[in-house]
Amino acid sequence: MNTPPVSSPAAPTADPFTAAAAGRPGGPPARGIRAPSGKRPVLLFVVLLVVLGVGGALFGAAVGSGSASSGVLTPSAASQTRLPVQGAPANQIPTTNAALMGLAPAGGRPAYDFVLTDQRGAPVSLASLDRTHAVVLTFMDDRCQQLCPVLTSELAGADRLLGARAESVRLVVVDLDPSPGGPARIAQFLSGQGRSLAALPNFWFLTGTAASLRHVWSQYGIQSGVAPDGVTYTNESMWFVAPGGRLQYQASPFANERTNGTWWLPAPTVNQWARGIAQYATSTLGRQ
Repeated sequence: MNTPPVSSPAAPTADPFTAAAAGRPGGPPARGIRAPSGKRPVLLFVVLLVVLGVGGALFGAAVGSGSASSGVLTPSAASQTRLPVQGAPANQIPTTNAALMGLAPAGGRPAYDFVLTDQRGAPVSLASLDRTHAVVLTFMDDRCQQLCPVLTSELAGADRLLGARAESVRLVVVDLDPSPGGPARIAQFLSGQGRSLAALPNFWFLTGTAASLRHVWSQYGIQSGVAPDGVTYTNESMWFVAPGGRLQYQASPFANERTNGTWWLPAPTVNQWARGIAQYATSTLGRQ
């Protein structure tokens, strides 16, 4: 896990599962926190300018490197500027998985190792999971009703698409709730909202003390705060780790916000995200 980083990986191969279709209803929103409703028209205008001006560049933008002494990862530009809106015109919808996911290469840097407690109450290290397997590492609040249900569907869909290859991929979620009682909360999540993930033998939901969780968040560029309307938010990030513990790609999960405060994505977009997760997870295999 601490060997010197290798050179940046080659660009991802074309989607081997299905070709991404253009013109999907309800394209990806910009990436960010929930903003006050009175400012959404301005935010939408800014988001559309960003999509038009730099849409394809998200894939080419490298993840910012952290301090050499601390090894802290800096979140990509996409994960720092996510501002949910109600949708985008069909002609603004990315037609590749990489563009949809805001994918950026991570240069093969060593992944920060950690030890947390899984949903079964056992201590688990990242190193034990990625030693011979690819890892999709993401972050979720078990009580979250915004992005989390969407992300749950995407991960479950990716596992179905992986088929037999799922044996070589670990789906790992780190808890975003630092409050006590993590194992009990996670058990409740997996019996309800997360039941599509609960039965997967290659799925881990990891929790720990507030201090240990915050340390892991900081190492993977996860930041939190309070929006002007009082809503607590975190930036979202998904990491693709190659066997042997090297970071290959970072993606930026997102969802649209309805006027009633619930978040969603249309089914075709969720399915495209699932294809992208399966695609880039399998592309890291053999990159030890």
